[in-house]
Amino acid sequence: MFRFRFDKVLRVRQIRETMARQVFARAQRQVQEIEENIARHRHEADELEQGLMERMASGLMATELRQCRNYIGYLDDEITALDRRLDEARQVADLRREELLGALKELKIMERLREIEKARYEDSERKRETQFMDEIALRRQRSPQ
Repeated sequence: MFRFRFDKVLRVRQIRETMARQVFARAQRQVQEIEENIARHRHEADELEQGLMERMASGLMATELRQCRNYIGYLDDEITALDRRLDEARQVADLRREELLGALKELKIMERLREIEKARYEDSERKRETQFMDEIALRRQRSPQ
């Protein structure tokens, strides 16, 4: 029966790959959440601008205009801050992707080593079986009947 001598190492590498995959997925979700926040803020700012233009045509009080402009400025500042966070989150996601690729590479190496050792074991077993069968055939041939 085949038993891989580095089975524990293989299992550790499988666990590392699984963990790296989960960490990478979290980093991707973080990027996606920030992108969604940016899209929401931009949409809100665009709608405010459009609504402001429509209300300006029908007459708008200066205080309302100032409040809307201040809020749009606040949204622009938030978008700028989110853009910085997005850049950082993308850098983290890229780093996590590299870590995942490294873990996958290490796992593939161990899996390939396992395949090679298993093939060698199977070849050895076939040779042993062939030798055994040859010995039986020789004994039958030599023995008087």
